[in-house]
Amino acid sequence: MSDAFRLAAMPGNAAERTAHHPGVRLPSPPLPAAQPATLDEIETTKLPAVVADGWGRLPLFAVSAALGSLVVTLGYHGGRIEAWWADLAFWGGVLLLFLPITCRLAIAETPRQERIGLISLLGLGLYLNKILHSPLAFTFHDEFAHWRTTADILRTDHLFGANPIIPVSALYPSLHVVTAALADISGSTIFLAGVLVLAVARLLFVLALFLFFEQAGRSARIASLATLLYMANPNFSFFDAQFAYESIALPFAMFAMYAATRQQTVPDNRFGLTLAVLLAVAAVVPAHHLTAYALVAFLVLWMATAVYVRLAPSGWTGLPSVLSSQARSAIEHRGPSGIVLLALVISLAWLVYVAGLTVGYLTPVVWGGISELIRLIAGEVIARELFRDYSGQLAPIWERLAGFASVIFILLGLPFGLIRIWRRYRADSLALSLAVGALAYPASLGLRFTHFGAEASNRTSEFLFVPIAFVLAVAAAELWLHRPRSLMRPAIFASWAAIIFAGGIIVGMPRWARMPGPYLVSADTRSIEPKGIAAANWMRTEVGTGNRIAMDRINGLLMGSLGGQTTVRYSYEGLGLAWVFFPPKLGQTEIELLQSGRIQYVLVDHRLSSQLPVVGIYYEMGEPDTYGHIVPMDPAAIMKFDGVAGIQRIFDNGDIVIYDVGALTNAP
Repeated sequence: MSDAFRLAAMPGNAAERTAHHPGVRLPSPPLPAAQPATLDEIETTKLPAVVADGWGRLPLFAVSAALGSLVVTLGYHGGRIEAWWADLAFWGGVLLLFLPITCRLAIAETPRQERIGLISLLGLGLYLNKILHSPLAFTFHDEFAHWRTTADILRTDHLFGANPIIPVSALYPSLHVVTAALADISGSTIFLAGVLVLAVARLLFVLALFLFFEQAGRSARIASLATLLYMANPNFSFFDAQFAYESIALPFAMFAMYAATRQQTVPDNRFGLTLAVLLAVAAVVPAHHLTAYALVAFLVLWMATAVYVRLAPSGWTGLPSVLSSQARSAIEHRGPSGIVLLALVISLAWLVYVAGLTVGYLTPVVWGGISELIRLIAGEVIARELFRDYSGQLAPIWERLAGFASVIFILLGLPFGLIRIWRRYRADSLALSLAVGALAYPASLGLRFTHFGAEASNRTSEFLFVPIAFVLAVAAAELWLHRPRSLMRPAIFASWAAIIFAGGIIVGMPRWARMPGPYLVSADTRSIEPKGIAAANWMRTEVGTGNRIAMDRINGLLMGSLGGQTTVRYSYEGLGLAWVFFPPKLGQTEIELLQSGRIQYVLVDHRLSSQLPVVGIYYEMGEPDTYGHIVPMDPAAIMKFDGVAGIQRIFDNGDIVIYDVGALTNAP
């Protein structure tokens, strides 16, 4: 809340208020009654009376959150032993964490300080739930690529080393530099240092999110509800809690957005806030590509909206024409014209001079999703079946209902929030920009019906939910929760928010990835197990690092990270080595492919012939029957390397076999 608005809500006349705050000038004549809202006036005038309560009932909710995490841990244990009650324990623990905090935030009398404590508690509690999923090591797909980049920095003391798993990972080294520094100074492992770094990042993100929403809505209540609803986005609980560059880029981006909004409303410290924005933007760009582009896109939208609001007639904005330019600017915000230019220049400079590979990395995903959606609309392809993985397993009916209900509740809530923003906030360029940004959500849902676009749609959730959460919070606070003494309305709101929250987790992370359990073929976290880890460690110890090796998708993660090998993939070297593994015999075509890739070693996993791949591919996109496998791999195709002249078996643990093919391919 700006100083002018905060001062205007204090008791006493204007002369008495300005006497204690000589650095703040109230607009003259006074702002219209609709600016700020009655809700804001109630909260602000009550704040001095309740501030003595400090953190309020936060300790009580900390106990319930701890119990929730304990029950979630029990659910994870149940998943590992395939107990029937595993899902009940998991969801019971999650709701025990989420529901009490939601009910408390919905109550109007909850003080600002307690709201900040509650949303921080919820954010860290959800992060803890992700850590408890695998508390001893990284197991999520992208975590292995970033572990490799961090390990290379510690080993070589240089940045931008080659990463065979995700090459662009090394080109955005913010997370890796901080983690490597902490691991080096403390003597801890990369895993422990990464967990601590991301815990701090998560707390910074939640606090910056709250402060940003508070500036946009001029209300601590709206800010806390919006922050809560943001946590319902499909990626918050797991994907953006993993050891990956987006997890640290989002806090930087949100802090940049908060500082930019604060700069517009606090003229006394404009230089310091401008410097803070510049530093935050400079931190985002080398941290993560998509986050930097999303930040630039929002700043452009905000600037365009600010220009439109300033040029609009007073009757359209609802502000009287007699307002001074200072008063009008305090309401409208001037827009981040200089900041957006700087952010755009830094992003383009980093892309051109450092991270040129990013274009080739992102283009296939984006264009693949758009082109498939066009073909789907034209009836040329069949839509992807929602809630069914590529091994044929369908999610339980209640999960499907919760997932659909989550999306429906968001779509039903958006119009109410948009109408409210139009009536009360259309003179505020920031709030209006968030309303416009929320309109992109329905369009993003179409990509979920495509194979290539589903991932792209999911990756936009953490960005789109910033405007979505604000719009929904405005609708809830000003249309549903406006009665301060009602207890039924907060309970109904908590139920509505819980469905959105649970549905977001279900949509963002399917059960096979969300819950630990027995080994599955090509299923990311469920495919990381002792035999694969042992093979990678043996390769590093006995054979050495940097060898060019061909293998399946999951063993490629382990060999490229823990094993220190150079995994060869079509995505980065243009060699379709996956085609070597599917024929039942090793022919001349397959041998030539191995020779073209200068392959020294080949790894085969006999378990690939036991199941269909859960994520739709055994090796990589572009393999035969990508996303369309109907039978498991032929066992003969996996065993075809035995007995071939020039090929020597050097490792065998029953499931994983490694062959030396250097004599056949003439590789060094």
